Amino acid sequence: MTHPRRQPLLILLLCTSGLLSGLAAPAAAQRALLLDEQASPCAILQALSPTLPARCLGRARSIVVRPPADADPAVADPGPAPMRPAAAAGQADPTPAAPMLRPASPTERVYAFTTRIPFGWDSARLAPEAHRLLDTLADVLQEGVMADKVIRIEGYTDSAGSETYNLRLSYARAVAVQAYLRDAHGLAPSRLRVVGRGKANLYDPEHPYDPSNRRVEFVNLTDSAARP
Repeated sequence: MTHPRRQPLLILLLCTSGLLSGLAAPAAAQRALLLDEQASPCAILQALSPTLPARCLGRARSIVVRPPADADPAVADPGPAPMRPAAAAGQADPTPAAPMLRPASPTERVYAFTTRIPFGWDSARLAPEAHRLLDTLADVLQEGVMADKVIRIEGYTDSAGSETYNLRLSYARAVAVQAYLRDAHGLAPSRLRVVGRGKANLYDPEHPYDPSNRRVEFVNLTDSAARP
């Protein structure tokens, strides 16, 4: 039997516990920031990097707290870890140092964004309209604050088709993105890991066939928490 004087304290503790759990649940369920083909370099940097160049400071930063999914259910090619390119002899680093912006909860912070990269129907062929965003992303990945970062390219599909087929298709699409960044912009494949996740982790689980689920996500593995 609960003592009458302890009941208000007990009720307060229960209410506080419920409130805290209610606040934590939405944060854990947040999805990666969705960017379209018009995304600016600063928008991509704000999603991918804990350090911003001076021109991007003072702008609103989008917080992304969805941990990267484990690689177990996907087709993945981890690749070797890259080395930071050394400056030429006798030359200073051309990129000035930028202030570090650190998240309040490093263990929950993931630097990532998702986008609908257009592909040919039922294929891994990049549509021409996909080039604009990938060209901007390539420029970002060659900036000083991102030059030594390892990025994971994650391919996703909607729920149509079998799990095996979608894993293969999503992996092929991630490889196509990697190949474009390599061939068109000279980015080292060792910095661009690829994974196919198929129809896992739907962006819009309430509408499993929605086009928003057919997407590519980019995760900064170097700076993100809970990276595999």
